[in-house]
This record gives sequence, structure tokens and C-alpha cells, in this order.
Amino acid sequence: MMHRFIAILGIVAILGVAHLCCPRDRRRRVNWHTVGRGMLILLIFAVLVLRTPLRGVFIVANDVVGKLLDFSREGASFLFGKLVTDTESFGYVFAFHILPTIIFLRRSCRSSISSD
Repeated sequence: MMHRFIAILGIVAILGVAHLCCPRDRRRRVNWHTVGRGMLILLIFAVLVLRTPLRGVFIVANDVVGKLLDFSREGASFLFGKLVTDTESFGYVFAFHILPTIIFLRRSCRSSISSD
């Protein structure tokens, strides 16, 4: 029960910080019905992912994306050799973990939006 209270408190805190960061003259323009609908959609999506058999679809999708990122890592290892295995440097983390993820997500979003 306590973890649910903490989660709700986190949601309220994030909405509060967003409200405080909004300029005063624009606070009146915030449509709280839209915010409420967005939170409802988020709640429905969470229930679908966590409490229904549809969860298996998301697990499979996660595995597919993970496998594609593994291929990216293997390709980088083939191209750059020992540079990929030296995990001590920040350049390694950025170049071989963050950048391929950004490129993959950008490309997959582009291809899902436009089928040109």
C-alpha cells in the first residue's frame, strides 16, 4: 500500500513542478481536462501492460528491440575492435551505448511515421 502512495505522491510532485515552472500568465491557459485525460490514458496503458495477457506482446517487443541493439553492439565491435571492449572511458559509453540507441529509435520512429 505504501508504494502506491509514494507513486501517487510522485505524480502529484511532477505535476506540481510542471505547474511551478509554467509562467504565471500561462497557468490559466492550462486545460486540466486534457491533463486528466492524459493521466487516464497513462493509467489505462499501465493496466494493459501490467495486468493483462497483452503484457506478453510488450515482453516480445522488448526482446526484439534488445536483440536489434545487440546487433548494433556486435557491428560496432567488428568495426572498432578493442575500442568497444574498453568500457572504462566515457567515449565508449556515449559512442557505443547511447548513440546507437538514439540512431535506432530515430530511424524506427521515422520509418513508422513515413513509409516512403
